[in-house]
Amino acid sequence: MALAPDGRSEHLPRIEELLKGRLEAVATQLKWQYLQDEGDDRGTGMTRTEKVRDIISAFDKKTLPEDFRRDLIEATEQARTAEQCVVQGDFEATMFRLAVHDDGVFNSLCKAMPAGACAAIYFDKVQGQSRRLLNDFDRYCTTAEPHDPASPGGFLGVNEVVLQLQHSVSCIVANISARSPHGSEGAAEALVSLLESVVARNNDPLEQNRFRESFHGEDEDQRNLYHLLIGSVETDSETDARHFVLPALDSLPPADLYQFVKRLRDILRKIEVNRAPKQYLLHLGSLIRTAESAGVMGLGQKRPAAGNGNSGGYSKRTR
Repeated sequence: MALAPDGRSEHLPRIEELLKGRLEAVATQLKWQYLQDEGDDRGTGMTRTEKVRDIISAFDKKTLPEDFRRDLIEATEQARTAEQCVVQGDFEATMFRLAVHDDGVFNSLCKAMPAGACAAIYFDKVQGQSRRLLNDFDRYCTTAEPHDPASPGGFLGVNEVVLQLQHSVSCIVANISARSPHGSEGAAEALVSLLESVVARNNDPLEQNRFRESFHGEDEDQRNLYHLLIGSVETDSETDARHFVLPALDSLPPADLYQFVKRLRDILRKIEVNRAPKQYLLHLGSLIRTAESAGVMGLGQKRPAAGNGNSGGYSKRTR
């Protein structure tokens, strides 16, 4: 059987998954030494400090781990006793330090908020941020109501929206890798939903505004989110090469995209009508075909063997 570069099987789940979180208990019962891998003990490519931030931030409804309490920086090389972890008047900071330095606290947090749950929460938050950004931008274009306190005057321009959406996609890609093998379904949902939202905005965002004809003298295509992120056959090659969202979808296992094929086909039909760049259409079409093939093959492999007494359909795919 072929093995991955790190010595793991590419087809079988990790032993931790097979034991459903009981690996430490089994090791204790058999009197085996159990050592946690600092960089991968929760099935992720995060350091312990990053994992602690990830877990604690999961209890916040909107804030992503990378934006959560940036003042909380703790070096694992500097050992602390439980008493030394106390930050007077700051429970979050105290728990953060305890989880970084105390294996018991860390393991309890991991059990309370497993890596799979953290991954699902993360991608759901990214999707929520993008949805709120687009809704706020739509409202601003219609009513000129300020909505972004971080921007000068509280207004968020179309170029800033484009940059933030591209940044969201980059965050998703980075976290697909860091959180593997968890969260692929949530990542796909966030990416497909974002692509749907952008495709639905192939219009002049100011067409309903009776008081303003432009933001800064640009034409309607220069403030059209669809044109800026996906482009058209008339746009230059630089825009065509962006392939917004598609490389991120490529980074996911094709079989995990199978359930999104119908939505992706709907997107493909719409951007064909919108005359999207040829390379973008080809890229999306290829991605859909790959997902379909992988999905059908996966269903075939899960077909119950004859005579096993199971007359129901296919077993549910797990991650």
